[in-house]
Amino acid sequence: MQSFSFGSSVPLHFGRGAVRENLVRVLGGARKVLLLSGKESAAKSGALEDVREALTCAGIAFAERNGVVRGFSVSDVRDAALFCTKVACGTVISIGGGAAQDFGKLLSRELPGLCQAAVPTGLGTGAGLNGDAWLRDPEAVEGSFVPCPAPVAAIVDPAYLETLGKEDFFSGAFFAFGRLAENYLAPAPALSASDGMNEGLQKTVFDSLVRLESDIWDRDARSVLLIASAALGSKVLRAGKAAPSPAFLASMRLSSVSGCRPGDALSAVLPFFLRKQFGKDTRKFSHWASRVWGIDDPDLSIEERGRQGVEALAAFIRELGLPTRLTSIGCGEEMVKEVANTFEMEALEEVGLTRDDLRGILAEALE
Repeated sequence: MQSFSFGSSVPLHFGRGAVRENLVRVLGGARKVLLLSGKESAAKSGALEDVREALTCAGIAFAERNGVVRGFSVSDVRDAALFCTKVACGTVISIGGGAAQDFGKLLSRELPGLCQAAVPTGLGTGAGLNGDAWLRDPEAVEGSFVPCPAPVAAIVDPAYLETLGKEDFFSGAFFAFGRLAENYLAPAPALSASDGMNEGLQKTVFDSLVRLESDIWDRDARSVLLIASAALGSKVLRAGKAAPSPAFLASMRLSSVSGCRPGDALSAVLPFFLRKQFGKDTRKFSHWASRVWGIDDPDLSIEERGRQGVEALAAFIRELGLPTRLTSIGCGEEMVKEVANTFEMEALEEVGLTRDDLRGILAEALE
């Protein structure tokens, strides 16, 4: 796949060798940089070494703070801000998955004027291309998205995905696919341009996942999934709709409290959410079943076509070998109750659900 640059609210530079070709230019004359990375993927993928090499060749000094993990706290961010100030870094480069990207955005929020660039190494979150950061203190069940300055650019190299094994890859890719589906099916006045873009992305992700079932190391399919994942950061896909969607928000909370991958949490709950939401907009579900899943039997009613679309999604989750119940990702009854009892009503009301509906959905997902 060819390299390219795409202009949006966060410019995206994609391709093999993209860090070497673009990093120094997007930093805009930085003198000293803080490298912020996750626990494993930044080093394992080679991204961290690529960033070090690019900065060294350009004569730009840097310091490092490694080991960011999901569930970091406000105090962790503030400690990093003190360190950043102490070593006089005016720029931060976030290298890694969603946790590292969110940490970097929160750090730039803590230190106004701090420039942030993103080098994502994983799939599913789109965290490198937006200005929202997920924050949950380890001592609390509640988690929320915090508005932050967006990165000045995201640099994505498909080579960094080549260290992801099948389970990690499918989980991350499904997180992207599931979020696209939930965004698409969220209530809106009418079909919009963003829905058309979303349909195309869903079909592209689906086709790429099918290819990867046959060959998990298919480079082109992996590259396509990385681009689709990055596109989740675009606000265009959420035009006219509530954010965040409830299944996505629930999966983030469940992932935080259980330590599982967000994609595993989403695969375990999304079909249950959609079955409950189905009656709110049967025509939209029917359209989705036809356009994304190819369910076009003219003898089917609108309602039946939509239901078959939801069941096609559930079957695809099983086909990929992803979790279908919350117990399989370490979530117990008390954990699920806490998540339900502290869930934001606004996210539920946007799709016509109540807190009791949520309790029922999560209870079903446990069985």
